[in-house]
Amino acid sequence: MSAQVTTVATFPSGVFPENIAVRKDGSILVTDPLTRHLHFIPRAETKTSEITPIPLLSFEESPMGIVEIEPDVFYMTTSTPFDYESPKALWRIDFNGFKLPTSSPKPERIVEFPPEVRFLNGSAVLSPTVILSADSFADLIWRVDLPSPDGSKPASVRVWLKHSWFAHSSDEAKWDVPGVNGLKYNSKESCV
Repeated sequence: MSAQVTTVATFPSGVFPENIAVRKDGSILVTDPLTRHLHFIPRAETKTSEITPIPLLSFEESPMGIVEIEPDVFYMTTSTPFDYESPKALWRIDFNGFKLPTSSPKPERIVEFPPEVRFLNGSAVLSPTVILSADSFADLIWRVDLPSPDGSKPASVRVWLKHSWFAHSSDEAKWDVPGVNGLKYNSKESCV
């Protein structure tokens, strides 16, 4: 059996599609660390339609890992590559009721990461209240406990796991090669 490959969208030059999340309606969210946009790709009407991505939201730091915690509610990290001094944050973006061109979701900053964070990359949902985020140059994975819905408990961030397997390249010629990058969680086997 062979797979059929179809182009869904074509990005203009200067865009670096990094992480994606597919919404329940088939549209796609794509983070782009170069232009610092969260792009929106509407669902294709036919199998042959090619879509032009829409830069939907812009951020001061680079959007990176994006995950869906509840239906149409996404959490996304921002972290600028190779700028270890820039702020790193987790954002909540609610797409419920979102319709182009009449509405746009409003990102809500949930928590600032501690200054020890170097570069957040991929993320994974561990549970309905916990997100893991790879730190590609601190060689570890951060754990974010989300705030309680009633606001009685704020979000918190702590190191979840540090291991030599997560290390970035120590070769000076490969200084920009990240360590731990994308994350996936297999709930059936309880492994990351």
